[in-house]
Amino acid sequence: MERLVLEKLSEGMPLPGILDELIRGIEGQCEGLIGSILLMEADGLHLSHGAAPNLPAEYNRSIQAVAIGPRVASCGTAAYTRSLVVVEDIAIDPLWADYRHLALPHGLRACWSCPVLGDGGKVLGTFAFYYRTPRKPSEAEITMVREASQLARLAIRFWQTQEALREQERTMATLLGNLPGMAYRCRNDASWTMEFVSGGCCDLTGYEAAELIGSRLISYHQIIEPEDRAPVRQIVGRAVARSQPYELSYRIRTRGGDVKWVLERGEAIDSPSGAAQHLEGLITDITDRKLLETQVLQIQRLESIGTLAGGIAHDLNNIFAPIIMAGDLLRGRIADPDCLRLLDTLGGSAQRGASLVRQILLFARGMEGPRLAVRPAALFGEVRDFLDRTFPKSIRIEIVVADNLAPILGDPTQLHQLLLNLCLNARDAMEGGGLLKLTASSAAVSPSGPRPHPEALPGDYVRIDVSDDGSGIPNEFRNRIFDPFFTTKEVGRGTGLGLSTARAVVKAHRGFITFTSAVGAGTVFSIFLPVAPETTPEAASEPPPGPPAQGKGEHILIVDDEESVRLIMQTTLETFGFRVSIASDGAEAINLLGHTTSAVDLALVDMQMPGMDGSETIAAIHRIRPGLPVVSASGFATVQSKALAEACGVRHFIDKPFSVEVLLRTVRAALKEAGAPRGAGR
Repeated sequence: MERLVLEKLSEGMPLPGILDELIRGIEGQCEGLIGSILLMEADGLHLSHGAAPNLPAEYNRSIQAVAIGPRVASCGTAAYTRSLVVVEDIAIDPLWADYRHLALPHGLRACWSCPVLGDGGKVLGTFAFYYRTPRKPSEAEITMVREASQLARLAIRFWQTQEALREQERTMATLLGNLPGMAYRCRNDASWTMEFVSGGCCDLTGYEAAELIGSRLISYHQIIEPEDRAPVRQIVGRAVARSQPYELSYRIRTRGGDVKWVLERGEAIDSPSGAAQHLEGLITDITDRKLLETQVLQIQRLESIGTLAGGIAHDLNNIFAPIIMAGDLLRGRIADPDCLRLLDTLGGSAQRGASLVRQILLFARGMEGPRLAVRPAALFGEVRDFLDRTFPKSIRIEIVVADNLAPILGDPTQLHQLLLNLCLNARDAMEGGGLLKLTASSAAVSPSGPRPHPEALPGDYVRIDVSDDGSGIPNEFRNRIFDPFFTTKEVGRGTGLGLSTARAVVKAHRGFITFTSAVGAGTVFSIFLPVAPETTPEAASEPPPGPPAQGKGEHILIVDDEESVRLIMQTTLETFGFRVSIASDGAEAINLLGHTTSAVDLALVDMQMPGMDGSETIAAIHRIRPGLPVVSASGFATVQSKALAEACGVRHFIDKPFSVEVLLRTVRAALKEAGAPRGAGR
């Protein structure tokens, strides 16, 4: 029997079949013996059918899951006592009092049971042997069954071990299948030949497990991007040599041609000889995380450059301001056409420089202006007028605005600049002509849903798409297009500030910008701007310029640390009928106000001055001359600086560089609002 059992185990026969063969072998050697074996359930308290080839099926069913105990027939008692139990007559033995009605109808009169014990005396099951007449077993039969119990123990333990392994495999397969990535075991060879990959393999790489295992279709080494292969092998090799785990990120190319970033964690598995023959680990997709990291780093880089650019722009505005105003003044004094042309050239260059400075300021800090309710249709109309006048006829322009679209909360001037920059970018991408399309629609970001961009806040938005069917943006440039001064255009055709300025404007409006592009098929920039609350005032059209505002002898105090700016403003105001006093800083202005014998009607104060800045100067002026109207001027106006000025009672602001017309109009408006001048004619 021993040989038979071992053969069946080696053949992989299921446990019920092996036990059935064992029972038949015993029955064949003992006349009149009818055998069975019951197996202990996992709870250790009940016995269930294992094998009984010659017992009635009905009887086997009736004793299924019988509880063990001190008086539970032969088997239950043998399992409970862990000892041989012999019942010579079922009809009269008290152990069968509760069970004889099950056995006697089937002609079963005697039963003896021998437990099958495992390690530590743990009961694995029980043999039960029946006779059809009252009798007890012979010593030979008992000896045979005791020996058979060792074979049964071997078969049961083998089966339990195999079942435990299968359960572990099922559990492991479930766990690995639910992992967000691909678990693997590979040979530590030149191709990293896979011997096992989990079910996440296809989602990660696009290849089925069977195609990777054994490198049947492709090796994992081939999936790694070519330029990443050497660094990956170097990092893994160094860790293996030091008997350390490794962790690294790199790129792979999927079956569909997509590039993914992955994070791999693993370690070497040593062979009995000590050589690192295998690697085991987990590879996960971190493409989205890498994208977010890139966007965050880009934001931080732009903000750092923006801080520097803001300071430069402030100084440049103080340089351009006197050039622009001097040109305006000279035009009224010169009649020679050649000189006027030179002045136009000078003025145009200064204006282009001032425009570049505005873009730097927009890029640097957003230069937040008044927030009004801007209708997308009106905004598109203004941009359309400019495009129709300046764009080549080979570019068709299409505008689509959704019905009942809410207004945008924003600065009309900045939004106009934003769209203009994107349209100019689209024009340059369509050298042979094409379609430029502007669309506006509603959008929303849910508080509980995924964020479409790191800077996206929950709320309602107006989405503006600026699309072209031009050359598209090559992959290698896509992470740099918002960098300031980055351009792929030839020298003289671009500053590299268009998209960085656009992004700065969007950020200043608490919105966000995304893009999609395909080489040869075009680009779509999508801008998301917050919807204006219902109480927001609507943006009004800019009034057409009128004749210069003349002074009536009003006394203006100019406070500015830049001498050229002070002098050109003094000359301009005096030319148009104002009296002017100048101060180079706040302290000088306060001293002048305290000692002048002529009443001052208005102070024009620069907000960025060393020592006593603009807001401190204005506060000191109002302590000496309460209610004196003040116009604040700045080469780099911020929301904070304007808020400080407003807190001091300032209601009128001008941004450098400004024209003569803007200076005169602003001064006249401030004087008119304050009432009759106090110093006129004195």
